[in-house]
Amino acid sequence: MTVKTVHVRAQRLYTHPLRRGETFMARVQMRGELAAGENFFQATRELQAVAESLVAAEILAMDKRLKEDALAKRKARKGPVN
Repeated sequence: MTVKTVHVRAQRLYTHPLRRGETFMARVQMRGELAAGENFFQATRELQAVAESLVAAEILAMDKRLKEDALAKRKARKGPVN
C-alpha cells in the first residue's frame, strides 16, 4: 500500500481569561502530499507539529487581544487622566 496524502488536526479549548464559563475553541486541519519515497511517519509527525504550533500561536494571540481590549475598555470608562 502506498500513502500519498497526510491529514492532521489540532485543537485546543481556551478558557476566557476574564469571564467565567466562557470558552473558545482554536482548531486547524492540514493536509500534506507525500513526495515519492518520503517517510510517512516522519511527515505526519512534522505536519502535526506545525498544526499544533499554529493552534498554540492563535491561543496566545487571542489571549493578548482579549486582555488588551479589556484594558482599553477599562481606561475608556475612567476617562482622561488629569
